[in-house]
Amino acid sequence: MHTLLSRSRPVFPRACVILLLAVLLALGCGAACADDAAPDPRGSLIVVSTRTPAPTATPRPTRTPTPVPTLPPVVNRASHPEAWPTFAFEPDEPQLHVVFPAIHDADAALILCDGEAFLIDCADYTQETEVVYMLWRMGITRLKGVLITHPHHDHTEGFAAVARAVAVEELLICFPEDENERMETLMGAARVAQVPVRQFGDGDVFTVGDAELTVWLKATDPAWNLNDRSAVTMLRWHGRSMLFTADIEYNGMKALTRALAPGELHADLLKFPHHAVNGVDGEFLMAVDPRLCIVTNRDRNTPGEQGLRVRHMPYVCTRYGGLVCTTDGTRWLVERLIPNWRGHLPRPLKAS
Repeated sequence: MHTLLSRSRPVFPRACVILLLAVLLALGCGAACADDAAPDPRGSLIVVSTRTPAPTATPRPTRTPTPVPTLPPVVNRASHPEAWPTFAFEPDEPQLHVVFPAIHDADAALILCDGEAFLIDCADYTQETEVVYMLWRMGITRLKGVLITHPHHDHTEGFAAVARAVAVEELLICFPEDENERMETLMGAARVAQVPVRQFGDGDVFTVGDAELTVWLKATDPAWNLNDRSAVTMLRWHGRSMLFTADIEYNGMKALTRALAPGELHADLLKFPHHAVNGVDGEFLMAVDPRLCIVTNRDRNTPGEQGLRVRHMPYVCTRYGGLVCTTDGTRWLVERLIPNWRGHLPRPLKAS
C-alpha cells in the first residue's frame, strides 16, 4: 500500500500544472484577440490600433489686413483741426474756394476760381469790417460781381464798404430798385461808387472762372415775405457743388422742392437757410442731402441747429473765425479763415 501511494504522488501535481498552463494559455490568447479586434454590434469588425498617432501641425491663423480708412468727401478741419493731418491738395492743381467771413446773423460769401472773384451778399453795417478783411486776406482787389439775394439790412448794408475797398464790376439785383428803404439805400451806394446795376432772373447763370452759379427764384407769390422770395444759388464745379439758400423759410423751401426735378437740389455743402434761426423743412433737407451744413451764425442752439442735431447732420458756424472751403473737384477741405480766432480781427492784419 505504501508503495502504491509513493508511485502515484507525482502524477497529480504534474497533471495539475499541465492543466493550469493550458487554462492560462487559453486566457492569454483570448485577451490578445480581444485587443486586436472587437465585434461590431452591426456585424462589422472595427480594428482598433494601439499605435500613438503622429502629431499634426496646427495651421497658423490668417492675418486680416487692417482696413485703410477712406478719405471722406468733406474733410472738416474747422470742427476737428486734427482730422486727416497729412491730407493736402496739390499746390499746382486747379482749385475752387468759397470763403465766409467771421460773421453772425448775416450773410456774405466769396467765390474764387481761375483768378476771378464773386461775392454773394455783403452783411450789415456792424460786420462790414469782417467782410472787407476777408477780401484783403484773400488778396482780392476786384470783384467780377456782387449779387444781392434780397433787400434786408444783413445782406445789403456792407456793400458801400466793399465798393470802397475793391473795384466792383457790377451789382446784381432781383428786386425792384424801389422795393423798400434798404433797396433804395443800396442803389444810392452803387451810384456813389459808380457801379453798374443789372437785374437777374430765375434760371440765369453766372460764371466765376469755369465754375457756374445758377440762380433760382421759385417763390413768386408776392404775398410771401422777402426772406421766402430770396434768390437761391447753386454753385457747381467739376462735380462738386454748394447750395446758397439766403434767408428762405418754409414757403421758399417748399417752392424749390416742387419746382425742381429730383437731384437738382443735391449739394455737397449747404449754406443753411436764414442763419438757422428757424427750423428746416425735412423734404427740402432730404433733397439737398448735404455732407456738411454751414450756419452763418454763432452756435446758440437755434431751432435750425436743433433740427440738424436731431438728424445727425454735421454743421459748422461761421462766427468763430470764418471759413475757407476748398475743393479740387474730388473732395472738400473746410478750414478756418482765421485760425485760433479770439473774437476779433488780428491786430497786425488791418484792412485799409
